[in-house]
Amino acid sequence: MTEAFTGEMIHLPEFARERQPDPYTWIIEDVLFEECTLLGPAVLVTGDSAAFLVDNPEFPGLPDSREVLWRLVPDQQIVIGAITVTGCAFSRCSFVGVGFAAGPETIEELFRLLG
Repeated sequence: MTEAFTGEMIHLPEFARERQPDPYTWIIEDVLFEECTLLGPAVLVTGDSAAFLVDNPEFPGLPDSREVLWRLVPDQQIVIGAITVTGCAFSRCSFVGVGFAAGPETIEELFRLLG
């Protein structure tokens, strides 16, 4: 991982905007977040589960944490308005106003994780 953050409160849209290579591509790449509070509004999108790791997430105030999951259409390559995450790990983080979008296999893995 290129960067690591521990115990911080991070506004994801601002964080991604600082790393934005062009007006249509918002990427957070190779970052480790540990025990952080990650604030939206944001939807984090990934193509596959190898692109990011989510370990012991918390979603304060949600009765069913699976409500944060968005299933992408098969073979969808681009999601305008979302933040792409690649090579990132989220360990024991709280997500506030943050959703996850991914293809069917990755979403199924996240459904099992959030059970």
